[in-house]
Parts: sequence; C-alpha cells; structure tokens
Amino acid sequence: MIQKKLLMLNSSIHDVPLILEARKLGYYVITTSNKPDYPGHSFANEYINCNYMDYDALVKLCKENDISAVSCGTSDNASYAAAYLGEYFGWKGHDNLETLKTLHFKDKFKQFTKNLGIKAPISKAYFSEASAIFDSRLHKFPVIIKPVDCAGGQGISVANNIDEYEIAIHNAFEVSKQKRIIVETYLVGTQHSFISFIVDQKVTNYCSWDDLPYPGRFMISKGAVPASYPNPEYVNLVLIQEIEKIAKALKLVDGLFHLQCIVQNGEPYIIEVMRRTPGNWDTYMTTNASGINWDQWIIMAESGMDCHGIPKMRKTEGFWGYYMILGSKNGRVKDIVIDNKIKKNIWRMSLWKPIGHIINDYQNDKLGLVHLWFNTRDEMNNKMKHIDDLIAVVY
Repeated sequence: MIQKKLLMLNSSIHDVPLILEARKLGYYVITTSNKPDYPGHSFANEYINCNYMDYDALVKLCKENDISAVSCGTSDNASYAAAYLGEYFGWKGHDNLETLKTLHFKDKFKQFTKNLGIKAPISKAYFSEASAIFDSRLHKFPVIIKPVDCAGGQGISVANNIDEYEIAIHNAFEVSKQKRIIVETYLVGTQHSFISFIVDQKVTNYCSWDDLPYPGRFMISKGAVPASYPNPEYVNLVLIQEIEKIAKALKLVDGLFHLQCIVQNGEPYIIEVMRRTPGNWDTYMTTNASGINWDQWIIMAESGMDCHGIPKMRKTEGFWGYYMILGSKNGRVKDIVIDNKIKKNIWRMSLWKPIGHIINDYQNDKLGLVHLWFNTRDEMNNKMKHIDDLIAVVY
C-alpha cells in the first residue's frame, strides 16, 4: 500500500505536535522551509529545503513528491501558501486565499466585522505614515497601533498622547511588510483566547483561556484554562454566535477557528482571528483540558478528511496553565530556577535552549515551555499571577 504524503509548510518547535499527529494518522510527513535548523524537521519523515513563500517552487515540490495534503502549521504566511496549494490542486481542507486575507489581515478583518455587525473594537486603517500622523488629533487616547500583517505582538504599541502616537505609527509601518497599519480603540478589560472547531459552519467544540502577556510585551507567553471572565455561559454563547456568523458569511471549510478577544464590562470584543493553529502548544493544553485531541482533528481537517465524527461539545475539566520561558534581558543563561512552590504543579517541561545559551533577542527568544496543573481555580490564578517570579532565568 502506498503511503499518503502530507507537506508541513512550517516546522518550528510549535509545529511538532501537529507533525507527530500527522504521522500517527498514517501520513508520510515532509517538512519544508528555507531554515534547515528548525527543530520540526527532525520529527518528520523527510525535509526538503524550499521557501514556502515561493508558490511556484511549492507546486513543483508537491508534483515531484506525490504530495496529496498540506498543513500550514502555526504560521500565518504558511496559511496563505496552503490556501494557494489547495486551490491549485483542488485539495480540500483550506479556505481560499482571499478568504484567508480577509480574516488574517487586520484592516480587512476589521472592515469585514463592521460590515457584518461583529462585536469588535472601533479601528481605522492607514496606508501611509503621513496620513496616520495627519489624523493624530482625531483619535481619543489611549489607542493601540498594529501592523496589519504581523503576529506574536510584533510592532504593536499603545499610545497615550500624540508624541507616543507618532513613534508608534513609525514603528508599526517599519515592521509591516504590507506597509499598512490600523489604529484601534484601546479597550480596558481582560484578554482571552477562544479556540473552536467548526463543521458545516457550526461550532462543535470550543475551549477558552486567559491570555497572560509577559511584562512589557504584547506577545502572549502564558495562559490559564478555563478563562476567568464572569458569566462564561453568556460570553461563550456570544462568541459562538459570532463565529458561526463569520463562518456562514465566508463559507468557511471545516476545521479550527481561533480568536482572541477582550472582555470589557462582561461583553466580548473580537480583536484577532486565525485559521491556523496558535503557537505555544496551546492545543496540547486544551487537549488535556477537554479530552479531545485537537491536533489530530486539525490535521484531519487540513487534509480534507471527514470531520463529522468529532466528539461533540465536552466541558473542560480541571485547571491548567502553560508558561513560555523567556528572558528579561539579553545575556548568557546561567540557569533556570524553579521555585518549590510551583514544582508540584509542573507535569511537563521542555527546555529548547541549553544552559549557556546566549540571548540576543530577549523579546522573542523562547527558551522552553512548561505545562502546569492546579487543584483549584484560586491556586491557578494566584500562581499564574506570580509565575514570572516562580520560574526565572538567571544570567
């Protein structure tokens, strides 16, 4: 019997669970990227060096290697490539390229939410630095400025006055490859992730958690399940209704639909959405909380398999957390110290960089990942609040 082949477009450490699930499903997994040192390659059956932004090269690679399915992993850019390949070869499992751009480019998505009546912060798009600066006095501070095409908190700033606004505008345009940004009302509330699985444009499963940023950064590096927003039945219902409204309007294919939201005064406002797997092994955490293997069903959906058999809504049980180990400055890592108060809560820990590693970009250099389990919500909330002190990098 000839083994079917799946192309994993991204192969970072965050894609490893997806690579392993694809292999469990019987696929011969080929990873690709122009970064041969990415750790995901060693978990695949084969690595072929190819820049996944070069669509013609990807088509050639797929033809020469009899590939019949593709996964975008945890990358926005790879999601566009997967959509292109799906359209080119007629593969199921991915939305078309224009639909993905509507969802993933922040300016397009905010215009879409406005037209559809989706609960989202008020925002305005800008295509030049000069026009954004010209409008500086029209905005009510504080505002949050974002490049339309970046993930992981890159280029995002909050401005409390005109001086900060002008600096933030410049920084956002510098980072954006599309040279487009949005200026958005800064909502004061709590931030959360809401992961869902849709079949026939209906939500069949979901899980929510608190997004807990590292001090001074917009990159989300830690989280706690379940989400702590008040009146969860109401908030979850609103988000499910909004997702299904989006899915119907765009005729979304079956699979994962992930969003981030701000809950302000009990009302959820959607700030970002994505049709690719979030990083930080979030789905690994939600699998343990819900008892449903999210990575398996994501791969099944991306490869065009029938997903009607996914177990129906299961309530999450227990109290879970994850913590991405990051440094507080550049320098050589001497040790990673874990306080005795948190040791008993750790059920899995992976160090991705060795002791002695030199951090040159402390904002983004992820040293490892810790998964945690707690007896009570109070214990979870208290320890996650102080997690940066309980797990610390020593220089």
